[in-house]
Amino acid sequence: MLQEKTMVNDALSGMKSSLTIYANAISECQNAELRSVIQQIRNSDEASQYELFKLAQAKGFYEEEGLDVTILP
Repeated sequence: MLQEKTMVNDALSGMKSSLTIYANAISECQNAELRSVIQQIRNSDEASQYELFKLAQAKGFYEEEGLDVTILP
């Protein structure tokens, strides 16, 4: 039986892959209506992914690497 950490991490990984696919489809979509629908799906999936990320983080399943974020002028 899979442990909760494994299931959550697998789900997060799958969602990240899906978000990448959506981004590629959006950038290459010629049909404006279809592009809009894909954007809505992506936005919904991003919200779900973030909720799952917060759960994983709260349970200590997600180890954050230190990110050095620089905001360019």
